[in-house]
Amino acid sequence: MRVRNHIRLQLLWVTIGVCALVTPEAALAGGPANVTVLCGHRNMYESAATALIESLKKKGHNCQLVEWPKSSDKSGRQRVLDQITASKPNIIVASGSSATSDVLDQIKGIPVVFYMVPNALDAPFMTSGARDQERIAGIAADISPTERIRWIKQLDMSTKRLGLLYSQRTKKTMESFREAARRHGVEIIAVETSRDLIPDAIETLSAEHVDGVLMIPDAAIYNSASVQRLLLWGARQKKPVWSFSQSIVKAGALGGQYANDEALGRQTADLVQRILDGTPPSKLGLQFPDQIESAVNTHTSDVIELELKDSILRSNVVRFGDQQ
Repeated sequence: MRVRNHIRLQLLWVTIGVCALVTPEAALAGGPANVTVLCGHRNMYESAATALIESLKKKGHNCQLVEWPKSSDKSGRQRVLDQITASKPNIIVASGSSATSDVLDQIKGIPVVFYMVPNALDAPFMTSGARDQERIAGIAADISPTERIRWIKQLDMSTKRLGLLYSQRTKKTMESFREAARRHGVEIIAVETSRDLIPDAIETLSAEHVDGVLMIPDAAIYNSASVQRLLLWGARQKKPVWSFSQSIVKAGALGGQYANDEALGRQTADLVQRILDGTPPSKLGLQFPDQIESAVNTHTSDVIELELKDSILRSNVVRFGDQQ
């Protein structure tokens, strides 16, 4: 609640009057810049945005935090975009894919940095030949495929075949995992599916004799019901499910990796600073979180009969299941 109140206070557009005092030339010369930060409604966005703004203010920049309306509020979104245009920021920082896409479409000529974008390789503004690639860079919401595969192999060296459920909206992300897994001697068994087809997809996983399943944050596939069904399959088949969130590990996945939200905000601020210092956004491109948190479920490891190494359990990893 304290973080939420802190953000609400910052939503006042008190910095708009100051914006005219800072020219783009001054910002590029190393002076203070006007930075507009768009923040969605979710707590993870707020934590990242707060850390981002605090970091930028320490560097001497003027920041205005703007609450990005819900997708159903089209008039509200347009009103926010018009306000941003009128304030003439030197750079815009947007949370999530929707806000980033709208900013790129409606506001021209200003560098844009995104953060908290899941499956960023599949975002329309990151596709090869996208119109605004020269002025955009950002930090993905999830951990890099290479790091996730490396961690899975560290916890279960016997892994050779990993199932991965994907949809058309996450096809490029799936392909990136396939390439990363290949470099670690792991084959990705990719199954295209949706929430309605989860039972069929799970049957396919069983038929393919996968050693486990790697989840990616695809809302076209995963909701509470489909996650529960997959976790139940893992327990019955004695197969590990590797998640992308702490909550799913708590619910029964064997392990998962995810970003530290505040660290991701500071990392985004560093990216903003590099652009203000003169590095073209296209040279920075897509980056992944550099501070990673991990969780394991020891009850699940007992259920599926996969012993976790003491070195893992002694490391800085969140543990669930010890009291179950």
